[in-house]
Amino acid sequence: MDITDAIRGDSFLKETASSSLMAITDDIMGDSFLIETASASTMDITDEIKSLIYNLQHLSFLFSKDALDQSLLSSCWYGHMHLIPFIIEAGADLETTDSNGFTPLALCILNSQECCAKLLVSKGANVEATDLNLNTPLILCALNRETGCARILLEAGADVNAVNKYGNTPLIVSSCFSSSIKVTTLLIHSRDINVDHNNNEGCSALLCAVEVVNLDAVKLLIDAGALANEDTHSEQNKKPNLSLKNIAVRKGISNMVKIFKKEKCSRQSSMLLAALKRDLESLQLLSCMNRKILNTTRESSLNNLTLFLQFLNQNNHSVSGTDIDILQILLNTALQSSPTSDEKEKVMQLAVSIGNIEIIELLAKNQCNISNEALKSTCNNLDLLKFLLKMFHSINKVDSSQKPVYEGSALEKAMHSERIANASLLIHFGAYLDVEQALNYAVDKGNEMSLQFLLTEYNAKSLECINSSDLIHIAVKNSLISIIKMLLDHGADINQIQYGKSPLTAAVDIKVIELLLSRGADINLKIGVYETYPILEFVSLDFTIALSRKWSALNPFFSNGLESYQKRTTEEIIQLLLSYGASTEVSNYCGQTALHIAAKIKNSSEIIKMLIAHGANVNKTDCCGETALFPAVQKGCLENIKILIEAGSDVNFVCDDSKETALFRTLDCTVLSLLIQSGADINFHDREGNTALLHVLQSGELEVFQVLVEAGCNLNHTNNKGVSALILAAKLVNLELLKYLITSGADVGESNHKNITVLSVLLVKLWNHLDQAIECITFLVDYSIPIVNVHSCVAHVLISSGSLSLIPRFISTGLAPAYLAISKNVYAWYKSTTYISPLALAITMNHSDLAQYLIQIRFLMKSDISILSGNKTIQEHLECEGSKRSLELLKKFCCQPLSLETLCFIVVSDVLGPSHDRKLKVKKIELPRQLQDMLLFKHALDFESPIDNAAYKRNLSVFKYSLQQMQLLESDDEDDETTSDFYSSDEDEY
Repeated sequence: MDITDAIRGDSFLKETASSSLMAITDDIMGDSFLIETASASTMDITDEIKSLIYNLQHLSFLFSKDALDQSLLSSCWYGHMHLIPFIIEAGADLETTDSNGFTPLALCILNSQECCAKLLVSKGANVEATDLNLNTPLILCALNRETGCARILLEAGADVNAVNKYGNTPLIVSSCFSSSIKVTTLLIHSRDINVDHNNNEGCSALLCAVEVVNLDAVKLLIDAGALANEDTHSEQNKKPNLSLKNIAVRKGISNMVKIFKKEKCSRQSSMLLAALKRDLESLQLLSCMNRKILNTTRESSLNNLTLFLQFLNQNNHSVSGTDIDILQILLNTALQSSPTSDEKEKVMQLAVSIGNIEIIELLAKNQCNISNEALKSTCNNLDLLKFLLKMFHSINKVDSSQKPVYEGSALEKAMHSERIANASLLIHFGAYLDVEQALNYAVDKGNEMSLQFLLTEYNAKSLECINSSDLIHIAVKNSLISIIKMLLDHGADINQIQYGKSPLTAAVDIKVIELLLSRGADINLKIGVYETYPILEFVSLDFTIALSRKWSALNPFFSNGLESYQKRTTEEIIQLLLSYGASTEVSNYCGQTALHIAAKIKNSSEIIKMLIAHGANVNKTDCCGETALFPAVQKGCLENIKILIEAGSDVNFVCDDSKETALFRTLDCTVLSLLIQSGADINFHDREGNTALLHVLQSGELEVFQVLVEAGCNLNHTNNKGVSALILAAKLVNLELLKYLITSGADVGESNHKNITVLSVLLVKLWNHLDQAIECITFLVDYSIPIVNVHSCVAHVLISSGSLSLIPRFISTGLAPAYLAISKNVYAWYKSTTYISPLALAITMNHSDLAQYLIQIRFLMKSDISILSGNKTIQEHLECEGSKRSLELLKKFCCQPLSLETLCFIVVSDVLGPSHDRKLKVKKIELPRQLQDMLLFKHALDFESPIDNAAYKRNLSVFKYSLQQMQLLESDDEDDETTSDFYSSDEDEY
């Protein structure tokens, strides 16, 4: 028995069902009409039919049970949708069967009555009812190719793995019929499907599909995971020859099975696998299969074609007739998906890269056009290019407006690769040539053949492009000597100015320079807005940098030897220029000659010698009035300085602009010494009256300073503003410079025309440079400098800045107590003025030790009596500020009033005042010597003095502002603060 013998055909089933229906008879008149009506193949809705439906609805007792059942079977067979619901309502059995065991649902399926089947299922028909052969409705769907009915049954929960008496499942049955492929697809995608079930003969759905050569089903089953090993079924089959391998070989589709299996593993399409194996027979079978089952999409079909062409291109063998047939099948498949013109052009490009004319012709016949990229790929194959140009007419690349463009075209590639024959052929067939672009590329890349072709064939246009662009400059920059010669031979302007350069000044290669000079380049050509000349360009630092770039390009991994290369090359070029008559006296827009430029560059001593030997004037000035010596000194080029001086450069030459000599331009000890040894005037002063010493002093470089001092410069010279070296050192608060100047003989007691002394300058610096200023002032005091022209409010400066250790020293030299006046606007122009004594300031800052000291030496003023006599306002303020120590001191003196002697001393001292003639006033009083000394505070150092310099700067901006207004402190950006309530009253309150 063959595999298909186990499955009965659908025609047999229909004949059996019809005969069983005709055998049913009934003697009841109502039954007869019902049976007759239901058995009619067609039915019109007549009044009789309407009456019948009415009777079925309301007079069902008129019909027998057998008549109803027989009518239901007939109506389901013929598809009487308008009658079936009423027959069922009248009492017909949904599961009644005919003589062959077919239920109404089975008859609907067998006669393709999908709507009736759906109605029966909705009414509760059994979806698992079987006929005499145990065929379920779902198996009958597989037999009858009823996809719609099968979907209805599956949605109703029909058993997808049910078997008939032959052991066949719905999947096995559908796999035996190619026409049932839709049912097969539906079943395979059902939940819980068993794709490997074997029937009574031991055959699975896959074996059945192979047996009947149902390739679509074979593909679906293998994709669904059906066991596809070639010998898997041998042990289970009752017949030893019924293995997958044997059946596939016998049916001639063994390669197809292998391809499907490989596709599942590799995820490559079946058609591509067959094509790559050159299996034309399998590919032909695949091309006849369902595209959806093969998962053939627009992208995959194009991909198959492209990959096969790439395969042919990579394997470098001759294309056979089989390859052409395979390509035709793949192409037909791809064309079915309507590819775009761009996609066709890409396919053609691959074909062109293979170079097979037969393939190209095949693609051309199938409307695949040639693309610009395809033409570009033929630039190395002249014969193929000729064939393509004859076959296709569109050979130009076009832009969005369909205008031909040269850039990126096949002609451009031919020109770039110097395939002149190919380029000529393309031009002959109408390819668009942009002469300017072609020239630019040929010159830039040094393509001599392309350049020669353009210059010969397009001479007029080429000459126009050459003289309107920078082609000669590009060739010079790239040191392309042969290209330069060709351009010059065809009329290129040798002195053309582009981007501020002539071809000569754009060169970095001595051979190029020599070529240009020999061909008549103007050696003294004035170039650009900066009015430069060739010799100036080659001497400049920019040319040195250009040489550095060239060296880096030639030696990317080595930097050793760069300086010697730069020096040697520059010297050779300058010597060459001078030999061709380059002028040494030409200058740029700044008036700088080649000597000026070379003087400030190190390692240019030989160039300077060459320039001088060829008549360069060492004392020629630029626009600023400087000779070449000035930049040489400023850059510290010692060898250049020596050469210039030896050649007669004036070391005392005065610059017209700054009125300085070269001595002012250096902080280098060696250069400074060389200039001095060469006769430089160390006491020469500029228009501001500054000597070189004052210039150097501002840098704080002690070693350079020492060179000038040791050379005998005037230490006490003052500039136009009265600033001497000593005062400048004080402004810098530089103790080291002060010490060196004073020990070297600078006049420390001298004051300028504004009575400014070193000491007064340092006092001004106390607030912002406390530690450094104290060190400097201490040094000056220890050095016993006379303290003259000191402001009477110095004590306030020392107290407010926290310089307490200096106070006894200043008092012992004759400093008297004085008031610091602080003004505050009251209304309009009215002001309230408060007068602060040193004692009041010390108490305010909580310096109780200092206040104790001032009281002890009687450094007091009249207002201090009020402070020491229990001023409640002051005490309340100190309590608010938390000044406990000052508060305790005041309470101590409140309990023990000042002695009469102290009060008298204060009154007399207050009358004498803080002026500079206080000493003279004391002498005129003719008091005892001891009292005179007390009034002059000469014994201030005999008392224990405070040494803590930590200033208590709370709310002291008002004092600082007043001191700044009196120029006793240097100004800064601090905001003024309002006066403390402690100082709100006038002097009379004290």
